[in-house]
Amino acid sequence: MEKEKLDNFEELVELIPIILKISKKCVNREINSYTHDLKRLNEERKILKEINKVIQGKWTIDIIYIIRILGESHYNDLKNILNGISTRMLADRLKFLEERRIIKRKIHDTRPIGVSYKLTDFGENIFHLLVPIFIYSRRNAPFFKKNENRAKKT
Repeated sequence: MEKEKLDNFEELVELIPIILKISKKCVNREINSYTHDLKRLNEERKILKEINKVIQGKWTIDIIYIIRILGESHYNDLKNILNGISTRMLADRLKFLEERRIIKRKIHDTRPIGVSYKLTDFGENIFHLLVPIFIYSRRNAPFFKKNENRAKKT
């Protein structure tokens, strides 16, 4: 079973160049299909800013990733895995993600009352959009690290 998972992951990694090529082609076709006036550019920038608010929030990607990997996740599971996150920060991030319908909060009728979190369909889509970025980053890790030699010269 573990070998099969690795093979699936490797298959996805091998698809990255194809995905990039198709993505570039689609983006170029989309960009060339309309006029780039200032109004349109500003509208698109507003959308990008909203996306950035969600994705770039501290711990956001970590929480989405962990909930997706674990499935239905309890607050304490998340707290234990996310070393360094404060109780307040975790609660705030979970509320933020719930308000944006990325995760769904479920209250269990137990004593004490249990709460778990699960990705919504929208959250699943976000996760799947992040997977190629994750794989690309792993394959190109040296490019994302600070160049120590260059930093010493300046």
